[in-house]
Amino acid sequence: MIPLRYQGLFSKVHQSFPLPTDAAKSYRFLTVLLQFVTLLIGNYHNDYLSNTLQAMADQKISINDLPDLLTVREVAEVLRVSPLTIKRWGKRGKLPAIRINSRGDRRYKKEAVLWLLGIQEKGSTL
Repeated sequence: MIPLRYQGLFSKVHQSFPLPTDAAKSYRFLTVLLQFVTLLIGNYHNDYLSNTLQAMADQKISINDLPDLLTVREVAEVLRVSPLTIKRWGKRGKLPAIRINSRGDRRYKKEAVLWLLGIQEKGSTL
């Protein structure tokens, strides 16, 4: 679906370039159409990225508000690394994980994450 703000532009291109009948005009038409679609997708993608980044900025995690046990995603956001990196660190013993429930979901102690950040001494409590 074409976003509302681009529909007018799409209509103008469609009116300006009706479907051609010969090969040379078809090539030109397809070239212009491809340029238009590329521009449209690029602008739409940039809008999406800026909205997503703004939403992420609004949802910053505060260290003081963290629960005692953190999920893989929460730890990844705090440390600004991939969730896969957090899992690898758990396997290597750099950030030990606690397995919960029958599925074996990982949880990480807040103290371990803070120690990894260098904010807290190992073994001390908040």
